[in-house]
Amino acid sequence: VVADEWPNAKQPMSSIRLFKAWSAQWTDLEREASWTNLVNYASHSGAKVFIGTPVTCDEAEDAQAWAWTKQLLQKLHPDNIMGLAVGNELELLQFKDSVSASCVNNIWEDGYLWRHFREVVTEFNALGFGAVPVTSVFTGMGLGGNPFYELPNKARVNSFLANATSAYGSRYAFMWNLYPYFDPSMPLDQGTTDQCEGAIAAASCWGPTCAVPASMRSARRKMEQLTGANDRTLWIGETGWSSPRAGSLTTILKACPAWSSMETFRNFYKGFLEWDLEIGGGYKPPDHIFWFTMRDAQNFGEGEHFGLIATCDEPLCKIRSDDFAPFEFTLYNGPAKKFCADAALYDDWAYGEESCRNKCTLDDDCGYYSIWPLSHDGLHWCRLTKTCNTLAVTDLDVSVYSKQVVQTTLEPASTGSTTSEMPTPTTASAETTTTQTATDSATRLAETTTETITLTATGTATTLTETTTETTTEAAASTSTSIADSPSTQAPTDPTITIPSAQTTRTAETFTQASTTAEPLPTTQPNLTTISACAFDVDPPFPGFLWDPSCEMGMLGCDADGKNVQCRFCGAGDYAEVLCPPSSCHFPNEPFVPYFWDSSCKMGQLGCWADGVHEQCRFCGDHPYTNVTCADVVGGQRGHPDARPAKDDGLKECTFVNEPFVPYYWDHECSAGKLGCLADGVHEQCRFCEQRPFEDVPCPASVAPPKNRCTFGGSERATLNLYFWDENCTMGDLGCWADGLHRQCRFCGSGPYHDVPCPTARMTGAADSEGAAQPIGDNSYTSAKSQEKPAMDIQAATGGDDEVLMSGVDAKHSSVCWLVVLAASLLCIRSSQGTQRN
Repeated sequence: VVADEWPNAKQPMSSIRLFKAWSAQWTDLEREASWTNLVNYASHSGAKVFIGTPVTCDEAEDAQAWAWTKQLLQKLHPDNIMGLAVGNELELLQFKDSVSASCVNNIWEDGYLWRHFREVVTEFNALGFGAVPVTSVFTGMGLGGNPFYELPNKARVNSFLANATSAYGSRYAFMWNLYPYFDPSMPLDQGTTDQCEGAIAAASCWGPTCAVPASMRSARRKMEQLTGANDRTLWIGETGWSSPRAGSLTTILKACPAWSSMETFRNFYKGFLEWDLEIGGGYKPPDHIFWFTMRDAQNFGEGEHFGLIATCDEPLCKIRSDDFAPFEFTLYNGPAKKFCADAALYDDWAYGEESCRNKCTLDDDCGYYSIWPLSHDGLHWCRLTKTCNTLAVTDLDVSVYSKQVVQTTLEPASTGSTTSEMPTPTTASAETTTTQTATDSATRLAETTTETITLTATGTATTLTETTTETTTEAAASTSTSIADSPSTQAPTDPTITIPSAQTTRTAETFTQASTTAEPLPTTQPNLTTISACAFDVDPPFPGFLWDPSCEMGMLGCDADGKNVQCRFCGAGDYAEVLCPPSSCHFPNEPFVPYFWDSSCKMGQLGCWADGVHEQCRFCGDHPYTNVTCADVVGGQRGHPDARPAKDDGLKECTFVNEPFVPYYWDHECSAGKLGCLADGVHEQCRFCEQRPFEDVPCPASVAPPKNRCTFGGSERATLNLYFWDENCTMGDLGCWADGLHRQCRFCGSGPYHDVPCPTARMTGAADSEGAAQPIGDNSYTSAKSQEKPAMDIQAATGGDDEVLMSGVDAKHSSVCWLVVLAASLLCIRSSQGTQRN
């Protein structure tokens, strides 16, 4: 599960990183359910997804991984896609014992990485993501070189980056994983064999002279050296610290216990939260940062402990007081030959009693767990139930425990008096951006400590300060965003985005069992306002509730929280006749897609369970929920579809969120499922054509790309480099496959391609339809805006002399220049990630 807030903090998550959409090692039967939950999560939270596809030694496996990624991309809304990464840390493959030299040579010397990158990006564009940034992720090792790492038969990071920035311009985002924890230059203290105070001081801080900001300055300087620009997009794909020691740590500091201690881990994370993203030297700060990781992970078989939470079923953060627990469990019955026989939320094996207890902690509906004696291989039978009204007989001695919320006592600083206060429900997640993978399998809870950790927003930074319980009340009452994280009173109900396990399946069953057949929507509704003052100790996931000033004691649903008569149940079960407003849905961040409360919604129906909390909360009106009719009043940032500017359906226009570079047209014969149809995700008749992977769909003459010539997916590339048609081009030759589609299309004459001479217009190139030679330069194809507008074939203008317009920048003659401006927002946000990387 991806949670909505960072561990030890109440800061919202706004982006997640997926290293891959699926793995052949995971169960195929559960893929669709996992993706659906991810889509629901992104929709209800408004989070951006940075998605990756791996590059390995197995090209067939990579093709399958990319096929899965494409399937997932088509399920996500374009507004939720942050970027695409093709490959991760490939310059380190040379050091992996499991990777052969021939594999490394194939990736770098034989051009597999560049070829696969271009093919992937071309198909990515065809899906409508032509303006979304693309990248391949490298480590700090890639910064070693002039300007970047370049060593034959090892890794050619410099060549790849030169190709990528030349082909994609500012759309290519530089992305680096920076870990001072693994820095081989960090020494032990002089005269010691196991002390490293100096290294810790240099590596765990976040000022301009510290390790991570210094590496970012170096990255900025080298990026400018390569591109000539000082404002290219810089993303940090990973940074973090490991405690306990990572199995992959091989530097001399593995002998220093303090290097991997929890104290150093805590200080590094604390500094990260307080950091204002400045890197010094007058350089632009990084545009986006991901924290690695939410949970401990495996990396090429080595255990690493960078997680803010240890394991998938662990409900506690690493940074906490020793005696903290979100719930207390007391023995309810036994040991005796009886167990709770009420409807099961989970009824399967658990690795020890602690695992069974954790499952109950993480399940919002769990009130009791029954644990059987040890069976085999550390396994106990575990059964979770919401209630325990019936005890059934069994052959073995079973212990039944009940779950109770931990009560906390806060002492106001002003009076010193003791006030009993119900803890606030929170979820342990990421502060502003979280990186998760599809193998995470449990919800996390934030914790409080005796010395609470308080988050204060300071400009773009987040300040982590340690306070005593006397300052907790003061901080919580202030007008800033300082919030002391508190013990959770319920496991969050965010949709699971993992390989569904028995626990995941039971969670879905829980919501089904809790739902009641809803009555038809009423035609009238009470006087409603936004939910603002209900004071539940724990917000109920069923039914909905609202604040209704017209409520009087005795009216249906009123006095729902037992404290305010205006607090009213609505929208489900016995209260279905009381219409819930859209605000009864509980989103951590307002989604783009419209939504409303639909009392008839059932688990599994399109759009239902939109907020991940209420089954009746439903998306509508926008892709992929266009078949769900919206109610008159909806929530969502885009508002009601009917209230948007009207379109003339007679125009039969495709409507893309991001204009694709692949040609498209309106095909009355199109239907969902046919190749290229539903291109814009809205109209079945909108169809991609002629450019891979739609080469079997012919385009009408008005939008058809020219034949036998370079065909770029965006005119910004045509104005960045010179190119020509070279029939002698072969795979691996410098500059070939310039457009990613034709082997013969070749960059020449400038930048990294200065050794490739450009021909003149008199030289033989690819023949056009009239048999004339194709000149170099601005003759690339740019797709039409719609089927109503002819495709623009940008031709070079030649005069009476022999000079030819080549680049659109270096021109002596007029030409048509099309520029695509890629706007990158400077979001000061961070994130985290888990599971094995490759």
